[in-house]
Order: sequence, then structure tokens, then C-alpha cells
Amino acid sequence: SGHCHRRCRRSDRRGAVLIGNASSRHRLVRRCVQGIRPDCAFETLQVDARDLPFPADHFDAILSIDAYQYFGTDCLFLPYILRFLKPAGTIAFASAGLTNDFENDVPEHLTRFWQPDAWCLQTSRWWREHWQRTNLVDVMAADTLRNGWEYWLAWAKLNRTADWYVETLTSDAGRFLGYVRMIARRIPNRPLLPYDLRTGK
Repeated sequence: SGHCHRRCRRSDRRGAVLIGNASSRHRLVRRCVQGIRPDCAFETLQVDARDLPFPADHFDAILSIDAYQYFGTDCLFLPYILRFLKPAGTIAFASAGLTNDFENDVPEHLTRFWQPDAWCLQTSRWWREHWQRTNLVDVMAADTLRNGWEYWLAWAKLNRTADWYVETLTSDAGRFLGYVRMIARRIPNRPLLPYDLRTGK
């Protein structure tokens, strides 16, 4: 579950949905967007990303900030979330991920950090292949944010995470941990998931 920001531009009624986890700074996102577009109107909903209350083909763009990795690794999620995006609309996310991949042998300095939930972290190459094989989107960008680990470290310090967590990010220094970015366009007239992920209806 998380916060979902539905935005409509009053002038032309175009809209976008911003999805972030419960700890995301949605007020900061709102201020940033409204700083660019003062006419933006926001509605904040707390919903499950797998059970969104929107009609089909509703949004011009879908943007997920530091959240997509928690549900997007599910092979069914992209065909589901695209239901709410207009044909040829843009879907994008930026989130924690891997700068370099490793198999089952977790690097020694990441052992404490690498709990079962950490397997949702993937490289931009993995995400590109994950999206492309659906044949539902044209991937326009799949890359790693330069020095993304420093932003992660800044977040950790700001939120006063445990010392070992900060030390892990510092010692890794971007070798494996960082931020990934994906941008894609929905291909029109492709079949999408015809039911909700939670209800099956």
C-alpha cells in the first residue's frame, strides 16, 4: 500500500498519477510539481497499488517514486498498471536498485543489509528486459542515476537509520547499491490484464 497522488491540470484536463510508498515525501513531490505547474490540483489517496480505484485509459502519465520495486517485479503488475494509462501514454519510475548484479552469493559487506525483501532490488538492465518481454511498452530509457547511492545515503542520515545501515551504504559506495530509472511508452492496441490483482475481478 502507499500514497497515490492524482493530478489534473485544470487548463486541459490532462492528468498523471504519482505513486510512492507510505514513507515517501509526497508533500515534497507536490511542491516540486506545483512549482513547475502552479495550476496543478492534487488529491492524495492511500491505496494498494494492486487495487487502484481509477477507470481504464485515464491518465496521460504514471510516475512511481521510490516504490515500484516493491510490487513491480511481479510479472502481472505492468499489464495491470497499464490499464489506467492512455494508449501512447508514459510510465516511469525512479527507485532504489542495483548498479551491478550478482547471483546468489551476496557480497560480504551487504550480508546484514540483504534480508529477503532486498531481492526486489534489480539493475536497470533487468528492468528493461522485464518490461520489454511483455511487448506492451517501448522502453525509452533504462539507466542508473549517477552517484545515486549518495542520495540514498543522504536519505538514511536524514531519517536517522541505524549506524550499520549508513556504514553499509558508505562502504558499498555505489558498487552495487544505487538508483535506477525507467521510462517507457504504452504501445496502443495491445491486450492488458483484464482483472484486478487483488480481487481477481
